Amino acid sequence: MGEPPELKGVLHEYVDAGGLRTHVALAGPPDAPAVLLVHGWPQNWWTWRHVIPTLAEHFRVIAPDLRGHGWSEAPATGRGLQTSRPRSNSFTATRRALKAARRIGMQASGSALPHMNTSSAA
Repeated sequence: MGEPPELKGVLHEYVDAGGLRTHVALAGPPDAPAVLLVHGWPQNWWTWRHVIPTLAEHFRVIAPDLRGHGWSEAPATGRGLQTSRPRSNSFTATRRALKAARRIGMQASGSALPHMNTSSAA
């Protein structure tokens, strides 16, 4: 698919999310409260391009491409988006990506993501 499109102030990282290479677009100060932007089907992080610059003024914006979308890998087995629990699988992969991104220095505050428990293994 090539490289993700450029957007001023956005960094592109690739993290391992449960064995899948997952693309995450990051913007804003690394030490600011985190905001997670999750795209729908069949979109990718680029769907948030109009709101990222404004949010990045005050927040650490985290916009991953869910598994099989955009610049993130799809599972080799064909399982993932086609399973009986696609949202659960996609959010599990995203949570893993956030945990991996935290390990490379990104500040993803658990309190900024109250609906996701980023402190336990998926």
